[in-house]
Amino acid sequence: MARKKSALFFISHFFLIFLWIMNGGSVYSVIQRNMLLAALTAYMIFLYIIYGSRIRQALVSAFIFGIIIISSCILIDYIFSIKPQDGSKYAFLLIQFVVAGLLCIYLFSVFTYEDFLQLFYKVLKFIRWHALISAVFISALPFLFTTHITNDYTGYDAYSSLFIFFKLSKQYAFEIFGLSLTRNQGLFWEPGVLQFYLNLLLFMQLYVFKPKPLGIVLTVAALLTTYSTSAYLIMLIVGSIAIVQSIKRRPGIYFPLTVLVLLLFIPFVQANVENKFNGEEHNSSLARIMDVVQQAVVIESNFMTGVGIDEERYAIIRSQYKIKGYYEDQTQTVAIDRGSTNSILFILATIGIPMGVLWLYAYIWQPFIQHKKLLFSILILLAVFVEPLLLKPFFLTLMMGGFMSIYYGIRYKKKGRVWLNLIE
Repeated sequence: MARKKSALFFISHFFLIFLWIMNGGSVYSVIQRNMLLAALTAYMIFLYIIYGSRIRQALVSAFIFGIIIISSCILIDYIFSIKPQDGSKYAFLLIQFVVAGLLCIYLFSVFTYEDFLQLFYKVLKFIRWHALISAVFISALPFLFTTHITNDYTGYDAYSSLFIFFKLSKQYAFEIFGLSLTRNQGLFWEPGVLQFYLNLLLFMQLYVFKPKPLGIVLTVAALLTTYSTSAYLIMLIVGSIAIVQSIKRRPGIYFPLTVLVLLLFIPFVQANVENKFNGEEHNSSLARIMDVVQQAVVIESNFMTGVGIDEERYAIIRSQYKIKGYYEDQTQTVAIDRGSTNSILFILATIGIPMGVLWLYAYIWQPFIQHKKLLFSILILLAVFVEPLLLKPFFLTLMMGGFMSIYYGIRYKKKGRVWLNLIE
């Protein structure tokens, strides 16, 4: 670890990173979003008290730079939004950005880049192990899930075992190779969110740490249990460079091995696609397509300043934009007075293209993962394209880190200088 390696330092910061990730789409964040954010904030303040002497002044200046830009965008959006808007939603978003920025200051001051990666990697491996155990419990021991958990505000409805393992009330099962399996969501509100963190782990395994093959196989196995179309697509994209490099290095071994793996993988993809477009989950795929079609119309009509970032008001506003043709007929089966499963289009529709592009630029400019930047940017963009995640604290931290990195680029003419091991 940075400066001082000890078991206490590791444990305390392992918990910090875990809380950070849990604020990025976990079941706990759906049930008690405010409490989980408060827990992260309180614990971070506690660590600030202990390690506050390490905080660097230049990072505070970078934080102020980012907050000025963010608060200006939020204010402009509120002024030019379609009224009425709930001002408390804007204030809460700004508070989340502040928490994200303070977390950036702490991480960049206390850790070197390499030490942060090591700790982040360990937490992601913990999430993978939990997901693998959860996959067994959900499919083989469903009777353990006896605690019914709901949230009236979000509409979340699931069952839990000891508040450690979870499954959605309407989570469907499927058969593959004669086995009856249920989709695995791990610690997150649905499988589509779990897959992001598993694909993130896979990325780090392939391009950062390069562990033994067994570790990669376990991550791929956990990804398969999500039974998620987006999981499989992103996994193939993430692994594409590593696959090509392996085939070039030893074609006699890795080419037939790749073909064999793909042949085993095809039944999962085939069953998944059939279910999403012709089976029980038909409405799920239809809703995502309608999100793109309808929100494109909203963006076209409000491209400068957007309609306002209040998600409840946005659901009402977007329902007023009619969809012609085939999708107009489908509005009877899929509710259109809803939020958005696509975070990128949501941002562009609610704050407008100029500010939305600025936020997305800062998001992909994040300094947390510097390896294979283009591939990693594709990974984090796809994650928020298929799930409503971009305005969750974990992802806001990436964005705030991006703004702080931009500040360093302007001031010091060199990217990546936010980390401790790169002296100003």
